[in-house]
Amino acid sequence: MYLEQYTAFVILAPMAALVTLGLMAYVWRYRTMPEVSVLLWLMAAVVGWLIFNTFETVAVTEAWIFFWAKVTYLFIVATPVAWLLFALCYSGRSAACTPRRVLLYSVIPAITALLALTSNWHTLLWQAYAFVPVGHMVAMQVSYGPWFWTHAIYSYILVLTGAVFIIRYSLRLFNLYRQQMVWVVSAALLPVAVNILYVARLIPGLQKDYTPISFAGASLALAIGIFRYRLFDLKPIARDIVFERMPDAVLTVDVQGRIVDLNPVAQALTGQSPGFRIGEPVTDVIPVWDAWLQMLQATGELETDFVLDDDGHPRDYEVQISALRNPRRELTGWIILLHEITRRKQIQTALRQYSEQLEAMVAERTRGLQEAQTKLLAQQRLQQEIELAAQIQASLLPDHVPVFAGYEFAAAAIPSRYVSGDLYDFIVTDPETCHIVVADIAGKGVPAALLSSTARTLIRAETDHETSPGRILTSVNASFYRDLTQAEMFITFLTARLDTRYGTLAYANAGHTAALWWRQASGDCEECPATGLPIGVLPDATVEERSLVLRPGDALIFYSDGIPEATNTAGEFFGADRLSALVHTYAHLAAPELLQRIMEAVESFVGSAPRSDDITLLVLKVLPRTLTFECDAALDNLHMIIALVRRAALAYGDSFAYQVELAASEIASNVIRHAYRATTGRIRGTLHLLPDRLQLDLYDDGASFDPHTLAPPALGEIQEGGYGLFIAQKVVDELSYTARTAQGNHWKLVKVA
Repeated sequence: MYLEQYTAFVILAPMAALVTLGLMAYVWRYRTMPEVSVLLWLMAAVVGWLIFNTFETVAVTEAWIFFWAKVTYLFIVATPVAWLLFALCYSGRSAACTPRRVLLYSVIPAITALLALTSNWHTLLWQAYAFVPVGHMVAMQVSYGPWFWTHAIYSYILVLTGAVFIIRYSLRLFNLYRQQMVWVVSAALLPVAVNILYVARLIPGLQKDYTPISFAGASLALAIGIFRYRLFDLKPIARDIVFERMPDAVLTVDVQGRIVDLNPVAQALTGQSPGFRIGEPVTDVIPVWDAWLQMLQATGELETDFVLDDDGHPRDYEVQISALRNPRRELTGWIILLHEITRRKQIQTALRQYSEQLEAMVAERTRGLQEAQTKLLAQQRLQQEIELAAQIQASLLPDHVPVFAGYEFAAAAIPSRYVSGDLYDFIVTDPETCHIVVADIAGKGVPAALLSSTARTLIRAETDHETSPGRILTSVNASFYRDLTQAEMFITFLTARLDTRYGTLAYANAGHTAALWWRQASGDCEECPATGLPIGVLPDATVEERSLVLRPGDALIFYSDGIPEATNTAGEFFGADRLSALVHTYAHLAAPELLQRIMEAVESFVGSAPRSDDITLLVLKVLPRTLTFECDAALDNLHMIIALVRRAALAYGDSFAYQVELAASEIASNVIRHAYRATTGRIRGTLHLLPDRLQLDLYDDGASFDPHTLAPPALGEIQEGGYGLFIAQKVVDELSYTARTAQGNHWKLVKVA
């Protein structure tokens, strides 16, 4: 009986190896896929196991039998690890296949391989072994040592874990993919079952391990999955990452026009469960599919618009269709992406209606003027309506400037006529954030004023859900482009977002005049130039965003081109240089006074000459301010304290911020480690930002000490501790400690800019 088992193995093992090699040859074409590359390693391990186990079986000497048995173990230990990696990649868990993880999975197999190669000197793997004749063959019979069972249990865990991953994943997929998964899971469980039968001796008289033979059955199961169900042509594993999480509706259609997959957004779009739609004609959802298909057959791709009726409510979509091809470049289907643009269409429709109403108003006024009996009456009517427009526009401008601790605003707007094409606004979105808006319509009079009002509405609507100035202006351009093109106008826009806590200002400038940044540290004016084209020039133009860090004493001047382009009776321009000189001279004044000096200088320069353009001027002064914080005195909170100090200190320069951060870190950690060594408590801080210095006050209720008792660390000697206070003293200009004040122990750090 035993001879028949060994003879059958010698016959079947090479056949199993050939089957596996054939499958490797077929799968090789898909080797660029991560899971296929791992599958190839798995098959290589199986082939090695089969070949060298066959060598062990047919060897005629005990030395060679023992040698091939040890070599075979190199492939036995590699097989479970390769299977787990295949299951992880195939089920969408590639993040768990990093080199570090692979090394971790391979620790026990590597130890097992080493023990197999050195089994002459220990009994950890094989406690005892003997060579017995089986007909004309010699078989090696072993009793297993403790490490064998450790590795066996670990191998079962790896293989069963991989099978569980694929089983769980298959339950989440649609019916189209479940038959694929049945074959993959069968391939996983067959070798496990056969190996358990052999190791546990569940079949009486079974002496030969047929586990490598069982991998032939596993290879056959994989082959059926590959050939019959095209396992790697339309692979479902990326659905969780791409399909399921996309914000747009996505449908996959086969070459017969049947829906084979759709994501949750598409499910909501169709109003049906996914199982109901799978396999149905795509024309049930998209009636115009046949017309699109004719265009797709010519180009292979299609971009178009589509309107879907949703219970009587039309919904607009941008449609992108691309061909799906397998690695042999054969067409396997189409992927349809539906991006809803209903809101954009509604905005465009509203703007179009507004433009049509505006055109109707202009036409009506024109007819009224033509029908007027006298020129005086026509002028009076026009005057009245212009004054009304001026009143309406004035009502849309801010009636007061925002108030933030540590900042001072001033604003003024003077139209060249009764109504202005300029626009400014302050939009406070939260207690610490203010958006500053300045715009200039390329035109004057009523049309420019009406467009500026529309622009104000758009910018406020965008600010409600967007914080980035660059993205705000890019979105305004996309929504406003068509109307501006029809009116043959454009708008220069500057919008900035001020973080009043940390003094950071992010701005985007769509072709507007450059703002002036007067820096108290250097006493110079710097320009904040345009970062994009004006609104309405190009339909898909984007506006970049830049950032500033403001320091107490700094001033920002936002203005329209009506100031530098103001002309006097001699035809001379006021100019940007004259404006910069004024700012340099009066930058020390409060914001309202600085604004008044600039407006007076422009008025004096123009004299009796007519105003050629609207004038808008905004002044922002950065004042000294105080930041406070309080937290538990724990090392886990140290990074929060340091981050706040560094972010506030960046206005004084990177080197300055680094030194203040270093000193604050040393003092705060000293409080946490020593003042609260035996107890817990709170640490409180006050950060004073001044034009020429930064002061940090730290308070605690912990144990106090006398800093004068600490000697400076001796140079050349190695000692533990004592360096923190010494370092802090070296990087700041003033460092003092007062114990038991009314607010607690007080550390005072001063750094002069």
